[in-house]
Amino acid sequence: MSYHEAISKEVEEWPGAAVSFEKGSKHPRAVLSFGDSSRFVVFPDTPGDTDRGILNCLTDVRRELRGLGAERAERQKATGPKRERNPGADQRELPEGERGPVMGDPWAPLRKQPVGKVIHDHMEQGSMEWLQARCGLITASEMKLIINAPPKEETRVKKNGEPYKQREWNVVADDEACRKHIYELAAQRITNFVEPLFQTFDMIRGQNDEAEARARYAEQFGPVQEVGFITNDKWGFTLGYSPDGIPVGTRGAIECKSRKQKYQVQTVVEHALTGAIPSEFIMQHQTGLMVGELDWIDFISFSDKLPMAVIRVYPDDIIQAAIEEAAAAAEAKIAKIIEIYQEQTQ
Repeated sequence: MSYHEAISKEVEEWPGAAVSFEKGSKHPRAVLSFGDSSRFVVFPDTPGDTDRGILNCLTDVRRELRGLGAERAERQKATGPKRERNPGADQRELPEGERGPVMGDPWAPLRKQPVGKVIHDHMEQGSMEWLQARCGLITASEMKLIINAPPKEETRVKKNGEPYKQREWNVVADDEACRKHIYELAAQRITNFVEPLFQTFDMIRGQNDEAEARARYAEQFGPVQEVGFITNDKWGFTLGYSPDGIPVGTRGAIECKSRKQKYQVQTVVEHALTGAIPSEFIMQHQTGLMVGELDWIDFISFSDKLPMAVIRVYPDDIIQAAIEEAAAAAEAKIAKIIEIYQEQTQ
């Protein structure tokens, strides 16, 4: 099934919605309409990992239709005799003297023997399954919240001619942003639930630009496989990473960043020539390299009306050691919060 056919079939299930197709600046667009409003979704027109690409594209289509206020028609439920519901262990009569059911340990999965890297390629990024897989985990995209940025090298000179000494790197963050994130992860582990996040305009633009950037990268460098989520627990705790794609036949990954045009120009002028990515993305990329056990990640800086910039990032042993230290400290804080919470609520 082609992208056009899959999108048209999906839109038919949304009463009042319509779709038309047009050629974008580089790739075709599906223009979704509902009432007086419309939005568009970019999709590739080149062969590749079509089945997975179509599934991800349909996820974008559904999200945009909901954003327009459309509702999907309810599917007809299967008819027929219903099976009797299992009463459950807590409702069964027990022989005299026998103990009742005991709730299992909810943290048993976190205490199991490490299994190393696991690629969860069966789930779509942004889906409920993907959100649940991330529940309570420290992930690459949020690593910057629990670790202090490394100090910059001082190039100034004191009046007496002696250079400033390099400042010591206090790795573990303890500011308000860090504490909020630690409590958020603790709450997710307690409830096994991720609260929904409001989709801003920049987030929606980023999702559309990601598909376009991935398609352009594939045209220039080769096919890219989309992956849902990667976890790794070789440190005694689990870290997660959601790459924007894995170039086929490599030990690398791609990270697509949708940039406003002023930042795109700045990236080309200040970073592309030096081979260093903007500092706000360093922790995410280094964590991704650790979790995925990758040789490199291609940082893709994308702005629709400007040339795309690609900067290759390699593992940095010093930063990765700091990430491990900060993550271990965060895990200890989360465990302590949960312990205190359970004592107070018993």
